[in-house]
Parts: sequence; C-alpha cells; structure tokens
Amino acid sequence: MSPATKEHRQPHALLPACWHGFTLIEMLMVLALIAILASLAYPSYQRSVRKAHRLDAQTSLQILALTEQRFYGHHGRYSNKLPELGYPDPAFSHDGYYQLLLAPAIAPETGFLASAKPVPNSDQAKDICQEFIYNAEGPVNRPSSPQGCWY
Repeated sequence: MSPATKEHRQPHALLPACWHGFTLIEMLMVLALIAILASLAYPSYQRSVRKAHRLDAQTSLQILALTEQRFYGHHGRYSNKLPELGYPDPAFSHDGYYQLLLAPAIAPETGFLASAKPVPNSDQAKDICQEFIYNAEGPVNRPSSPQGCWY
C-alpha cells in the first residue's frame, strides 16, 4: 500500500491517538463559566431596561401636561379628573408600565399635579425611581427621589 492511500484512510492521522474530543469536565467548566458571566451581566441588563422604561412615564406625563394646558385654554382652569381630559380611569402610560394619576391641586386655576407610578407587581415596580411627578411648571424632583430619575 502506498503512503498516499494510507493517509486517505486515516483523516485524523495528524492528531494524537488519545485525543477524541472534549471531556465532560471541560464541557462542564465551559458551562460554569458561561453561567457566571450571565449572572454578572443580567442585573446590569435589567437596570438598563428599567431605565429605558422610565421614558414611558416621562413621555406620558408630558402628553398629559399638554392636554391639561389645552384644557386650561378652553375652560380657564386645570382639570383634576382624567375623564375630563379624555383619559380612561384608571389610565396607563403608552406602553403600560406606569399608571397615571391626577391629584387635585391646591387651586385648579393655578395648576395641576400629575404623577406616574409603576404598575404594581410588574418588573418596573422594582425600579429605584418609584414615582414621577409633573405639574404646570414641569417635572418635579422630590428630595426622596434618587438623582437621575427624570433624565
């Protein structure tokens, strides 16, 4: 038999005879490494998603404020009832992550107080920013709110 024929019959002739693939231990180590990396990355991913969902509350409150300004232009006062503004009661943000609330202001002629709170028992309820407040002058930062909630 010629050497060329012998090489043709043994395609793995260049590999050592004892090497046949990955061992179970090697595979388990790779899976453990992937699991560790995933466990480190997932909380950061969740924080980023919750932060992105805050825009839903901010945008919905800004639209509600514009609706209040339009109502004020027609009626000479601000509304303290969502149905007067064309919203259902209860009202939710555009993507449904927050519930919109409209509280009576001290005087309806001078302002309004709108807020957005995460829907209870949702993933967004675990966010560090629990309430967004908007009045006739714009966003309201409460002293108890963490920095960076609005923007």
